[in-house]
Amino acid sequence: MKILKYFFSFSGRMGRLSFFLHHLAIYGVLFGSILVIGFFRDTLNQERPDAFIDYLVALVGPLVIIMMVSGLSSMVRRLHDLDKSGWALLWNFVPFANIWLLIQLYFIPGIRGENRFGSDPTASKEVEKEIKDERFINRERSQSKERFDRN
Repeated sequence: MKILKYFFSFSGRMGRLSFFLHHLAIYGVLFGSILVIGFFRDTLNQERPDAFIDYLVALVGPLVIIMMVSGLSSMVRRLHDLDKSGWALLWNFVPFANIWLLIQLYFIPGIRGENRFGSDPTASKEVEKEIKDERFINRERSQSKERFDRN
């Protein structure tokens, strides 16, 4: 069940390396399935000439839908790592903005530490604790400075 959550969950965060490997796996499975069907093309064509297309649609069609949902979930989790809402995927439909979105997904590092979508997927527990402590200290300093300025 953990693997299903990894491929189909829309909550949480995903780092750049995991995102890249996830999409590499998706395209590998799709390409591999098309190759397998292509190897059997001649066998399928002996029955009737248009059988190859029928088998391709019947076998690869559902796989494409499954992989599309998995790809969308990884894009949403990658946007969460950048501290953006999953609704930012709608920029895919805007010319030139979709290129900037892909650059962000593949190349821009996520927010260090915890954000509103969860903990940092690339940080260890020790680093996470240090970041929280640093934020707490900075918050305390700013609050004490505000108190001092009021007096």
